[in-house]
Amino acid sequence: MIILRTKTKIALARAAQRILMGGRRAIGRGPITVCRRGGVRWKLDLREGIDFSIFLLGSFEPDVVAAYRHMIRPGATVIDVGSNIGAHTLRLAACVGPAGRVVAVEPTRYAYGRLLEHLLLNPQLASRIILLQAMLTGSPQSELAENIDSSWPLKTPSDAHPEHAGVAKSTTGAAVRTLDDVVSDLDLKSVDYLKLDVDGYEVQVLRGARNTLRRFGPVIFFEHAPYGVKEKGYDPGEIAEILTGAGYRFTDLKGRTLATGQYRLPEIKVGAGINLIAFPGDTRSDRTQPNS
Repeated sequence: MIILRTKTKIALARAAQRILMGGRRAIGRGPITVCRRGGVRWKLDLREGIDFSIFLLGSFEPDVVAAYRHMIRPGATVIDVGSNIGAHTLRLAACVGPAGRVVAVEPTRYAYGRLLEHLLLNPQLASRIILLQAMLTGSPQSELAENIDSSWPLKTPSDAHPEHAGVAKSTTGAAVRTLDDVVSDLDLKSVDYLKLDVDGYEVQVLRGARNTLRRFGPVIFFEHAPYGVKEKGYDPGEIAEILTGAGYRFTDLKGRTLATGQYRLPEIKVGAGINLIAFPGDTRSDRTQPNS
């Protein structure tokens, strides 16, 4: 499997963007567009990497979207941690249907505001979504990070992250919560799936999710980028320790066992990440089976 560094992906997207933006300028169009992709209405800024991916490919991380669409059934409850502008949130809401629920958690004011815009553009999907501006940590007493990466401009500014080219945005207005507290406060009777993309804060989130993992055993879609975890001061090995301790095993997005086995996470080069699935060890429901 070829795993590209995030900077390489940005460079490839930048080359495609130059061509597209040149064509748009020629017909008098700017970088902001409202369009429909994947059955969802979007307000996209084509200068942003996530937005450009949605515009060009129909979705952000199409392989991840394909994986959860293959699995998630109507009526499911999903928690989207690190929801950003809603690139997955709205697609997840389409998967769960009118009887399902998506809890979207985003700490930065920038991405939270843009996700709100997307909910207004999609009222039918919005009725299935609970949106929280919060940073999930291991303890409610944890300190709120003042700024968190949540923008990936294709024209990389000087203050961008040196490896993944992200730009940090303010968390003003965000609460500090644990996932267990969110589940309790919302009185969720089930948590079937968890999507986790928090750029290095995975250990914090999982430390505060032990009760949820034990009680509900959600299938977890997550990005594994060890360098980001180390950068935040955590041991990437703790991710596997927490999850395998709760009975989880790891696969790729197609459900295939990793080269490192079911219970070990692979080493990934600095600047790169890979999307994986963590499956609970039991068969308490049909959520681990393909959605036919």
